[in-house]
Amino acid sequence: GRVATEERLRRDLELMRRANINFIRTSHYPPHPRFLELCDELGFYVDCEVPFIHGREHHADPSYQEVLLTRARATVMRDKNRPSILLWSIGNENHITELGLNTGRLVKQLDPTRPITYPTMGSYFSGHYQEFPEFVDLYSPHYPSAKTVRDYAAKLTRPIIATEYAH
Repeated sequence: GRVATEERLRRDLELMRRANINFIRTSHYPPHPRFLELCDELGFYVDCEVPFIHGREHHADPSYQEVLLTRARATVMRDKNRPSILLWSIGNENHITELGLNTGRLVKQLDPTRPITYPTMGSYFSGHYQEFPEFVDLYSPHYPSAKTVRDYAAKLTRPIIATEYAH
């Protein structure tokens, strides 16, 4: 987070590298700028999250749209030139709403070179994955079992990435 020293960030990343980890998802809050620089330097892939998770009760309120678009714009403009950024995560565990989809559309407009995903709880995903429009590049159900992933692989037409997983 924002209070971690560069020494601590580097040590954490070096420990992850020794554990054969090469993919990191930022979540809920913007990462420390030095963290992304270190990811660039050390060769990590990053799923960079446009931060919106809390305030779900507002995700159907049109007056909240500009808040989400502002967060998306700030995230993409801040991080789009980072070579470590592999994809954009649009929020976290939110229901599919027009406001959220509009946020993803803006991210695709600002950076059409990277895929996007909408991470959702596995239980919600299983009942709603058909509602994701074509511009959503990757499916991202949280905490899927191996059997669930195999079942999805047999029927889904887009790649799946588990951005949260029970280790």
